[in-house]
Amino acid sequence: MGSGTNLDNIIAASHDFHKAKYNKKSNFDKHWNDLRRQPKWKQPKETNSGSAKRTKLSDSGNYSSSMNETSIDENVVESPVRPKGTKAAKRKGKGKAKSSVVEEYEELKASTCRRLDLMAEFNDLKRKEEARKEKESDMQLLMLDTSMMNEAQREIHAKMIEEVKSRRGWN
Repeated sequence: MGSGTNLDNIIAASHDFHKAKYNKKSNFDKHWNDLRRQPKWKQPKETNSGSAKRTKLSDSGNYSSSMNETSIDENVVESPVRPKGTKAAKRKGKGKAKSSVVEEYEELKASTCRRLDLMAEFNDLKRKEEARKEKESDMQLLMLDTSMMNEAQREIHAKMIEEVKSRRGWN
């Protein structure tokens, strides 16, 4: 596009191009608006290797004009860096900001403690469930009808009842 074009003109031209090529209206505006600020789709910054650049020489405010001699790769796209917030800057200035390693360690420690608590609670529930099942099977054994059993089965039943009594402390 030539000079004097803005984003609206470019969008209108692209809609016209799509309409001419496919004979229907473009429906990718929402997706383009979502993706256009992503680094992959940004246009690389134009570098004028022969342009003059003013640089500040000292704190007194003197400027010097020099040629830009560094060549920058044209395919490199700089992504925006989010500035530090005011509260974080104040904490850093006062010396109260923690280092990121310490913060990560504390977060990991808290996460590990939560996991250990959940595991202990899970194991507790598992033990209670096993105890409930064992008690239920013991009660079924105690309530078992022995009238249909032969003598050998009654002896085994009696031994099992004695074992349950000793395990439960009912002696």
